[in-house]
Amino acid sequence: MLKKIAAANLILTSVFVLSGCFNFADEEQPQDLAPGTSSSYETNEFSISTPSDWEVIDQNDFTADVPPETLVVFRNNVKNETYTANVNIVKRELQESVDSLEYANLVANREKSGLVDYSENRKDTIALQGPDGEIQTYLTVFQARKTSNDQMIRYYQTYIARENAAYIITGSTSLQETETTSQTVENIVRSFQIR
Repeated sequence: MLKKIAAANLILTSVFVLSGCFNFADEEQPQDLAPGTSSSYETNEFSISTPSDWEVIDQNDFTADVPPETLVVFRNNVKNETYTANVNIVKRELQESVDSLEYANLVANREKSGLVDYSENRKDTIALQGPDGEIQTYLTVFQARKTSNDQMIRYYQTYIARENAAYIITGSTSLQETETTSQTVENIVRSFQIR
């Protein structure tokens, strides 16, 4: 159990350090991101659907302060002065296998205690596609600040643990973001598939 908590602590750092690095100033199926304008980002490990006009920032373009566990970032093409909506994918190696639902709870519990003004809006059980069928996990929507001086951010987060690796897919928006952009961020997070 201590190994699992240690892994969750590292993940918390990776996920929420990233949101500031770039100054990005019931079961439901994902809806289309925007008819005719979505594209699929694919690797040997996973795929995810994003709007074709969103910027893709991969490891070759990261600054030195982006945690090495970060695989890719997708950033809204509509920049905001204080915070630009984005989605990132983080991969962590695990010392032992764990169920995706259990892993999601570990990460969520760590976030509750490690973030300022944490407030969970909802927690849905969802199914993400895996190589052997559907994987049950959670989609957690919450608000939090990294520090008391930071602005409040809304997060959309899901998790897959498979064998000895865990993926955390985190979307984030400002609280003033449009409903359309917020829904797009959630749909991107929901579209994640492991291979």
